Amino acid sequence: MEKILPYNEKINTTLGSFIAPNGDFLYNSPGKTHTAIASEFCNGPNYRFLCDAKYSSINSWEFFKYKNNFTGKREDIDLYMTSKLTKEQLELYKLYLQIFKYPDPADFLLYFLNYDKVETTLKTCISTTSDEPHIRLYNYYLMDWDIRWLNPMKINDNKNGYVFYQTEQSREDMKFEDEIEEIKSKVLVKDRPLFFK
Repeated sequence: MEKILPYNEKINTTLGSFIAPNGDFLYNSPGKTHTAIASEFCNGPNYRFLCDAKYSSINSWEFFKYKNNFTGKREDIDLYMTSKLTKEQLELYKLYLQIFKYPDPADFLLYFLNYDKVETTLKTCISTTSDEPHIRLYNYYLMDWDIRWLNPMKINDNKNGYVFYQTEQSREDMKFEDEIEEIKSKVLVKDRPLFFK
């Protein structure tokens, strides 16, 4: 069974954020889009600097060598050395970048790594590919957040495309959905935090 996430009011005060599958929050910085925060997470915060060192002027290269005590060759620079992804996730991400015409790191986190995408600019919305959204986002359903349940993606077997795969709502998740609807029909929003799990 999916873990119920605690209600976190802080995510409603940012432009948006992500929730990792383990429940950790990846907050957005002021003025940054979901794509920018996901790009920094997937590529690494030093990705642009590493690209400059590897492909740009000799000055960038010399500065990189000096700053990092680097003794290798330019072609030895790993552009993703500061990525926050695991080794397996990074390999999947690189494949994703090759397959998609307009790759968006935010979509990669959502559709392939099962991160929840939290949006708060126009309305409070969480997009999720969780198998059990009513359990995972129980407290957010209670507080009338708009929850978009999406099908996750995976790279197809011959690694030249992707497919959406269908997820089915579990019986346990259906029970939680019914419980949520019952509480919402009888309890005012201001009193619903009393029913948080």
